[in-house]
Amino acid sequence: RALRAGEPVLEESPVASSPPAGAAGVAPRVCWGCLRALGAQPGAEAGGRAFCGETCAAEAGRWSLGRGATVSPEEQRFEQLCGPGGAGTLPLLALRLARACARGRHAPSVLDPLCFADVPAASSEAAWAEPLEAARAVLAAEEPGGAPAWFDFAWWSGVLGRLHVNTFRVDALGVADFASLRAMAAGEAAGGAGDLGGGAGNGTAAYVVSSFLNHSCEPPLAQSFAGGDHRISFTAARDIAEGEQLFTAYVDVEAPREARRGRLKWAYGFDCSCPKCLDGD
Repeated sequence: RALRAGEPVLEESPVASSPPAGAAGVAPRVCWGCLRALGAQPGAEAGGRAFCGETCAAEAGRWSLGRGATVSPEEQRFEQLCGPGGAGTLPLLALRLARACARGRHAPSVLDPLCFADVPAASSEAAWAEPLEAARAVLAAEEPGGAPAWFDFAWWSGVLGRLHVNTFRVDALGVADFASLRAMAAGEAAGGAGDLGGGAGNGTAAYVVSSFLNHSCEPPLAQSFAGGDHRISFTAARDIAEGEQLFTAYVDVEAPREARRGRLKWAYGFDCSCPKCLDGD
């Protein structure tokens, strides 16, 4: 149907989200549940993690974080593997999703409808086997029945292949101070469908419906995190005609044309043919 400029189009909670790799020791601090930026005093703390409040801490503890009062040795080792220079944020996100599936929030196949990076088996085994075994040790230590039967390399590589091209960087407002803002701008980009470049933001999140939006360098949708947390919102950036396809942007649309197209070709494997690129802008 036709949409008017400014009209809400989609709001979606993630199936999983995670602070940037190494977030426990760097500014800005974010809630380990909803990725909301925190001030000097968090609303709650649990298991060595800071949260925006007790409700968020309880929700995260139920679905996506460890069950203990402290971070287990198994999870410490896993996070070290994912830290700076290591496996990165995506395995952290995959472990959170595995917990949510093991605890009944999502089916293990929740991301199956999404497109995926077809990584050669030898490359995926070399990059993902060690984090998989470390994640399996985490689940084995904290889940009553141990790691689920479906938690194998096929599931792990399938999830990471989908996260590789479908994650969104959460750029939520509310950083506590300019030092935190500078730290966000200097962070390592997380990659993925919503990675607009220029920092790690509050963290990384995976969505189902939002991941079906294709890219345009002049998208009719404006993407935001209006609530200051990991819930993503899209509004009409202009009047949209009935039947017109809805697009979002995967990269910084203000970057030069060749920089945009080079990033899209490298990360997603396509030559952008949106009107802005075809016009040479």
